[in-house]
Amino acid sequence: MALNATMVAAQVNYPTKDPSLVPGVVISYAILGVLIVLTNSSILLIMLLRKQSLVPQNYLMISLFIDDILFACLYIFPRFLNPFWIRDIQYCAILPALGQMIIVNTNLHLCWISVEKYIAIGYPRWHKLHVRRAFTLPAIILTWFISLLFVCYPYFDFRDLGPISCFLGGPRDKEFRFELVLYSFLFFIPLIAMSITYTRIFIVAKRLSSKSFQKHRYSGLAENGRCEDLSINQVYTKQRVKHHYKTAKVLGAMVSVFFIGWFPFVSISIVLRSMDYQVIPQNLYTVVGIIRYIAFSTLIINPILYGYFIAEVRQTIARATKCTHRSTGALQAPRIEPLTVAFRNAINVKNA
Repeated sequence: MALNATMVAAQVNYPTKDPSLVPGVVISYAILGVLIVLTNSSILLIMLLRKQSLVPQNYLMISLFIDDILFACLYIFPRFLNPFWIRDIQYCAILPALGQMIIVNTNLHLCWISVEKYIAIGYPRWHKLHVRRAFTLPAIILTWFISLLFVCYPYFDFRDLGPISCFLGGPRDKEFRFELVLYSFLFFIPLIAMSITYTRIFIVAKRLSSKSFQKHRYSGLAENGRCEDLSINQVYTKQRVKHHYKTAKVLGAMVSVFFIGWFPFVSISIVLRSMDYQVIPQNLYTVVGIIRYIAFSTLIINPILYGYFIAEVRQTIARATKCTHRSTGALQAPRIEPLTVAFRNAINVKNA
């Protein structure tokens, strides 16, 4: 079976030896995968152990961190640390689909999170009454279902699990159309939607932070869509709005990092899919490898941003560090007061 795959690959001038499996590249991806697992697992563990973080609006973030961990475990480690993956025809054919699924999944998570934060700031009463539970869990289920459905579709239509599928996928024209539709609807359009949503979030948040808010009344969006004065008792407090605004800024930074890292990689992947493999220069694969590594590195930055700028997570880390410091200090020998201090204390007690 491996011999047949090699013959097919040789006929189409496609490399039978994976160029990414050189020692330096393997070590770099091993470090990258470990860092992705450590950073995302740490933030995930903090959120799961802290009861205040286990609220419906944080379920999307928890699912996002799980998605990043799966990306390292199911794609990076098998793909770049296992030299035999390219010889396993079935696994070789499925592995790229796993990568596509998790890329799309991450993007959809960020899109749903931006929508949830916009509702929290623009329509606080409706968010408090309806969105917390009625939105997050269905959004998570729908995200994973859509991602899995799209990447599995080619195997039911034009792509098989044979040796040709391992190296070339299905027919080139069908593969190109599929990737164009996949990334257009589940990558580019959600990115545009997130840009519009976060722009709107910052506009609404600035309005809520205006002078009218300091007078205990502010101009907010009513449920019927018209602008009218609402009592502060009818909406979240000023601190709550500030909390959502700060969270939105962090999430906006995460989206920006995701865009900078993944947009070039996805774009060049679509271009390569439209080209004939026989005319693609090998130097271009080197460029793709560098862009791909940058894209994967964004999965480390996201949990760091979330853990540093979100107050609840940062305070939990600070408490854990402080408790560790106190427990370490408790094991130390008691400090002996200087003789002058002890003598002064004795005189004070005598005078009293």
